[in-house]
Amino acid sequence: MAQHWATTGNANDPDTIIFEYARHNGFVVFTNDLDFGAILAATNADFPSVFQLKSQELMPSRIGNAVLTCLLRYEPYLNSGCLITFD
Repeated sequence: MAQHWATTGNANDPDTIIFEYARHNGFVVFTNDLDFGAILAATNADFPSVFQLKSQELMPSRIGNAVLTCLLRYEPYLNSGCLITFD
């Protein structure tokens, strides 16, 4: 299940609030904001997993299939806690 933060919290919420929500509710943070990887490292947390897009191209029609392939390939790691950077 995917959930956009706009349907859950406020657009101005700090990244730490989103991070904690994902951690407590078993979500993977899917983002192009590199701050989530930094929060994961700084807190030495095991969860949530962070999948970060490091790309200028963000249109699903352009990168969607490659992103989905990557998510499926690394699903076991995402379920057990990791940081994946998709470039």
